[in-house]
Amino acid sequence: MSIVDNDIHDIDSGFGIFLRAGGGDATDTSVMEATVSGNVADEFGDFAFAALYAIVGSTSFSGDFARLGIDLTNNVFDLSDADFGGNAVFLDQLSPDAHYYFPGYAGSGNGEFAATPGTASVDLDAFWSPNNTLINGAFPGFPGGVDASIISGATGDAFVLPVWP
Repeated sequence: MSIVDNDIHDIDSGFGIFLRAGGGDATDTSVMEATVSGNVADEFGDFAFAALYAIVGSTSFSGDFARLGIDLTNNVFDLSDADFGGNAVFLDQLSPDAHYYFPGYAGSGNGEFAATPGTASVDLDAFWSPNNTLINGAFPGFPGGVDASIISGATGDAFVLPVWP
């Protein structure tokens, strides 16, 4: 999936871009890959949560082996107008068996609240910030533009699905 060159403005609450991958078991995994490039999401209302919200897994129990690959380039995610807003990017993971991957990422695979604590929020902010503008709202979970505090097992794997013309 490609989400390219969109202007998203005047969102009162919730999210600008929402990605969700869920379902599938160990032998029949659900896979979603998203190239998100050249988008501007700004002018959010007071209760906006994130400019980009992604969630992998559809249940908090083990057994959902969904995979979500995200490639972010040349985006502006600006929550500065959201008086109660959080981080520009929020990554959520429900199933411990679900998996994020970000092509080229070499940072921590685990969020700060995973069973084995990591530094994914800081690492992903450093990974994405040179090629994206990530501006938080008034109440971010982390000082950088990314909150990946509850993910576990993220990798830098390349996309695996064919690209259709």
